[in-house]
Amino acid sequence: MGSGMKSTAKYVEPVSLYSGFNSWPESLKAFFERFSYKKFLWDALQDLSEVKDEALEEGYPVPSKTAFENAERLLRAMHRIWPGRLAIYPSQGGRIAINAPGGYRRSVMVLCESEGGAVCMVNAHGVHRRAHYDTAVDLPDGFIREALEELGPAPAPSR
Repeated sequence: MGSGMKSTAKYVEPVSLYSGFNSWPESLKAFFERFSYKKFLWDALQDLSEVKDEALEEGYPVPSKTAFENAERLLRAMHRIWPGRLAIYPSQGGRIAINAPGGYRRSVMVLCESEGGAVCMVNAHGVHRRAHYDTAVDLPDGFIREALEELGPAPAPSR
């Protein structure tokens, strides 16, 4: 700094967006949590976009356009019911798996079949339930909704 001027700038420690989160107003916390959960949906949609390549790598048949359309619609609907991180990956037989892991011995998996049907498998504390659907057009139904709700609160996004 020339001409005898003295700088008044001070170093300020960087602050995380999350610092002081607990002191935020409830309405702001609620908005931020909803926004944070959207990342889970975006990540799952990204996973869905990679299913074709993953299927080819695994040597599985590539799922049909119908399977992709049903998987995307179901993924969005399931996320509205249970906003946790859904795992999406190809499965044998040209299926797309949507897995909602609910913690210890709890999960809901929906397999979107290339022919347009679906299978839902639920594991709740060692009790297994299953439903088969000839068409996935009207899903999620009461069985899938109830199973997702039984998973409990979705894990919070990492901060």
